[in-house]
Amino acid sequence: MLDKRVTTFIQVVESGSIAKAARLLYLSKVSVKAQMDSLEAEVGVRLLERTTRGVAPTAAGTTFFEGARKLAYLSDRTLAKVRAADAGQRRVVRVGTSVLRPCRPLLELWDSLGDAKPDIALEIVPFDDDTASLNEVVDELGRRIDCFVAPCDSERWRATTNILLLDELPYCLAVPRAHPLAQRDLIDWNDLDGETIMMVPGGDSPIVAALRDEIKANHPGISIVASPTHYDITTFNACEQAGYLLPTYSVWADAHPSLATVPVDWPWRMPYGLVYSKRPSEAMEAFAQAIAQTRETNA
Repeated sequence: MLDKRVTTFIQVVESGSIAKAARLLYLSKVSVKAQMDSLEAEVGVRLLERTTRGVAPTAAGTTFFEGARKLAYLSDRTLAKVRAADAGQRRVVRVGTSVLRPCRPLLELWDSLGDAKPDIALEIVPFDDDTASLNEVVDELGRRIDCFVAPCDSERWRATTNILLLDELPYCLAVPRAHPLAQRDLIDWNDLDGETIMMVPGGDSPIVAALRDEIKANHPGISIVASPTHYDITTFNACEQAGYLLPTYSVWADAHPSLATVPVDWPWRMPYGLVYSKRPSEAMEAFAQAIAQTRETNA
């Protein structure tokens, strides 16, 4: 319900940098700067001080930022109330699901509550795994989709969403079934000499960055090629066809029938959790609390 320029302004102030805000929002720096210029022109005052070290709100910008955050909160709450009224006052949580981010583990946790479950109805909403679709889901959490479960080592997600940690997944390798390593019970570094690993580019995931740094520093016999920002089924297809290895997780073991998921003798484990809005609806907040209690009980 808010002007997109306002939500972008909030992210710029919270990030302290147009470049960082652009990265978190998956926009170009030119686009973010243009939005800020347009917003300042419409408001009629300068909202941001731009320096070589980044940006900071002016006195007027601080006042605007405080009001904008309140408006964002009220906007999300109003939408939640409208949807609750449309659903006949029934509390509903819309759970996203996709091929690589299936909702089944979350539903199993929910069902384990039995009679202790809050009076909340779950609506399953499918989405696509391609980068643009996933970014849209994350950016608009609380609108079409309230939450989803996924591997969640993304700095952008941690900055812009709530994450409830549910587990830590072994960081494995997906290996084409025709490859000799597909028959191994455990892969070690010596096995990987001469192999090519497809990895997500950039530094959004500290665990992926740590693996990339380890390879570059200590394993020159391993080649690295870039994958899309987020995996989708085409990523798995590309690895199978080219004979590449792909860092993956146990929950994706059945994602592609021509790839085997094999554990690796390295220290990394990937956090896996419930991803939802920083300004959740009352129903989503109650749902997350119930899931957190279930996890504590099962720990």
